[in-house]
Amino acid sequence: MQFDAKDEVLTTQEAISFLRISKPTFIKYVRSRQIRAVKAGNGYRILRSELFRFLTTPNATMKTEKPREKKEMEAFQALGDDI
Repeated sequence: MQFDAKDEVLTTQEAISFLRISKPTFIKYVRSRQIRAVKAGNGYRILRSELFRFLTTPNATMKTEKPREKKEMEAFQALGDDI
């Protein structure tokens, strides 16, 4: 994680609000290292730039999808290429 002087450090609650996800989902992303965060007391501290990186990374959430769902999504996308 790179720190920029203009980068803002967010709390767990602020990050959850920013991403509009539940706390369990946020914790899942942190534990699976899809979102990089630092443990601080009972919560985490996250750079705002890290949340932008997470949101703009292609297929950021595909790591948590079931293999069947991923196959179905790829097949659906392939159909779009043929049209």
